[in-house]
Amino acid sequence: MDWRHYVRSRLPRLAVSAEREIEIVDELALQLEAIYERALGAGATAAEARLRAQAEVPDWAALARTLGTIKRPDAPAPVPGAQVGGVMTGFIQDIRYALRALARAPGFAVVSIVTLALGIGATTIVYSLVDGVLLRPLPIHQPDRVVQAREINGGREGTIAWLNFVDWKSRATSYQQLAAWRGVTSSTLAARAPSSPRMATTATRPPSSRASAVSRTPARVSR
Repeated sequence: MDWRHYVRSRLPRLAVSAEREIEIVDELALQLEAIYERALGAGATAAEARLRAQAEVPDWAALARTLGTIKRPDAPAPVPGAQVGGVMTGFIQDIRYALRALARAPGFAVVSIVTLALGIGATTIVYSLVDGVLLRPLPIHQPDRVVQAREINGGREGTIAWLNFVDWKSRATSYQQLAAWRGVTSSTLAARAPSSPRMATTATRPPSSRASAVSRTPARVSR
């Protein structure tokens, strides 16, 4: 039910400003709607709840005369020298109100805090993964000068045979350095002069001694 329309259709015109009359209509509509909702919550039917709310104002004309005589108190003039609330005043009041509301409903507060913590944790994990995989540059000196080469056998990429790597290395003229390594996934590195790239390749033999020199990163011992 549109309680604002109901109040507006029954309340006579008031001897107040238009803005003030709109405020009065809205306040009365909210009060009647609250009575209606409480009645429904108590087990009344929709018709019974509507009659109970409508019975709150038996004489609209008398109410209009009473409201017309009520004047809104004037706002007190600011005290000279007193501090006026800044931008953060309303924010601080909102924080205090939120804390009081959470204190009145501890169960809701716990659920809200846990949900917020899980959301922040998930966001942090996702950002860490994106930063480590996509955003953070490779731990290689001048990675734009490093390329990786692989062999294609029968339409499928694979590691480079050691003898092929040795052959590539003996004939390479476009790369400054060429190196190979062996790991979980194999590749070969090559370095360039200012105009030539460095190349990386994987091989089926132990890594060559130039792998660290090509990547310009120190070798590390790990398990």
